Amino acid sequence: MGTFLGFLLGIAILMFLYSIIWNWVVIVPATLLLMLLRLDRFKLSTLFLNLLGYYVITSMLVLYTVGFVDTFDVSDSYILYTIVAGIIFFFGSMQGIGGKSAEARNNNDYHAQEILPYTLVAFFIGIVYYIFAVIEPVITYNGLTVTLLEWMYALKNVPVLSWIINIVGVIFVLNMLFMGVVGLLALIGGIANKVTRNESY
Repeated sequence: MGTFLGFLLGIAILMFLYSIIWNWVVIVPATLLLMLLRLDRFKLSTLFLNLLGYYVITSMLVLYTVGFVDTFDVSDSYILYTIVAGIIFFFGSMQGIGGKSAEARNNNDYHAQEILPYTLVAFFIGIVYYIFAVIEPVITYNGLTVTLLEWMYALKNVPVLSWIINIVGVIFVLNMLFMGVVGLLALIGGIANKVTRNESY
């Protein structure tokens, strides 16, 4: 049980640090660049960024899981651990997708609503890639994911800072799971409303 809780804590820290690094190091600069180039409304650019993000986080989750089960000699629980990591990834993604869907509907943002299908396509591709990565972890090994994992291990091993990261990471993931459920319900509600409107015409 202690080993499993340690795994969950590691996943929480990974998700928290990934969220910070990915958003501030990649998404913010990329968004500004796309705006400067007037490509921010180009749907394929959104699809590409989402695909890249899902590729990185799913690769890191699998790499972390492989490293964890090898370190603590719990290889017989590999499938269980990857399922748990996959569930956290799913609800983490739903938090963002569902939130954007609800916000787009509430603000009548038609562009955001048009982009949503591309985001969902990227998400489902990410799920498929994650399943393949669980079966063949070797495909997750690359300079980017390994470097990001090394940064995270370095940060969480800094005295005092590691305690802060542990606490904030747990709170972050608990909130993410809750908001993920809310986001999933919002997404389902949005799709149901759209189907109902189409049937009424």
